[in-house]
Amino acid sequence: MSTGTQTIQNAGKLLGVFSAAQPADPQFLVDAMHKLNAMIQMLESDGINLGIVPLEVPADDLGEPIDATLAIEENLAIILSPLFDNGKVIVSPDLRVNAKIHLEILRDSQPVVIPKKVVSSTLPRGAGNNRGGRRRVFSGVGTTIGK
Repeated sequence: MSTGTQTIQNAGKLLGVFSAAQPADPQFLVDAMHKLNAMIQMLESDGINLGIVPLEVPADDLGEPIDATLAIEENLAIILSPLFDNGKVIVSPDLRVNAKIHLEILRDSQPVVIPKKVVSSTLPRGAGNNRGGRRRVFSGVGTTIGK
């Protein structure tokens, strides 16, 4: 897990605009934090739920799964690149390919939730099931299996 500041700094390093000697200024961190929050919301709306709460300040803990860190940093770098390009392309083809691959890995690793089967009222309950006083031959409408 990392902080928002670390994630933004690492995304900038992937673009070659930040280094240990030249970190991001505070106003840029706030602007990039808003883009990071928007990216996380976009991922969630696309079905990739990482369990990340939107950041309030850049120094907050992002709380991302460790296997999602690289995908977040690479895709954030691509989102932030128009702020630095000044008319020239600064996103390498390798960065674009890697960001896409890591995003697909995240998408494929999301758990699939299989809903419980809801039976119809015409499904027999079974032979010899006479508990509960009155004998009901069929299951009730909307009864779920596996309770």
